[in-house]
Amino acid sequence: MKPLSDMSRLELAAFIGAEFKRRNINVVLSGGSCVSIYSHEKYVSMDLDFVNAAFTKRPQIVSAMRQHHTGLLSRRDGETENRA
Repeated sequence: MKPLSDMSRLELAAFIGAEFKRRNINVVLSGGSCVSIYSHEKYVSMDLDFVNAAFTKRPQIVSAMRQHHTGLLSRRDGETENRA
């Protein structure tokens, strides 16, 4: 996987959307980042806004985000250990 810090806005939005989809949570990118992507960064937004398209309950979304964040930290720690 490409490091998150090296991803473009489009790559990061696609990655986040795919991770939610993998957990059966339907989200749609909206807001300024859509304009940034569509305009090839002529207009710049500093965040990614997602709409909860299927009205998934908040606890399920928070749980998915926590699980993924913990997984990223574990992988990053493992990569650091393998490099040493």
